[in-house]
Amino acid sequence: MAAGYRGTVEGPKVLQPSVLWAQRKDSIFVTVDVKDAKDVSVQLEDESLNFSARGGEDGAAYSFNLDLFAPIRREAKKELGVKL
Repeated sequence: MAAGYRGTVEGPKVLQPSVLWAQRKDSIFVTVDVKDAKDVSVQLEDESLNFSARGGEDGAAYSFNLDLFAPIRREAKKELGVKL
């Protein structure tokens, strides 16, 4: 996914960050590219991943929601991290 505009005339501008996805039989890897990310929020639900942050020179808002094909096995979940 490339960065793109999402929003309404009335609402604030929210950008969609560049997202890379990789998967194996028993795991997924998601890389989100937001330069100088701050206020990063990653919420992992049973069947979705929700991301938001501020980044770039102007502190623009970035956000995306990713619906997953099948529920996540909570017992197998690894730590979520931010690489700066």
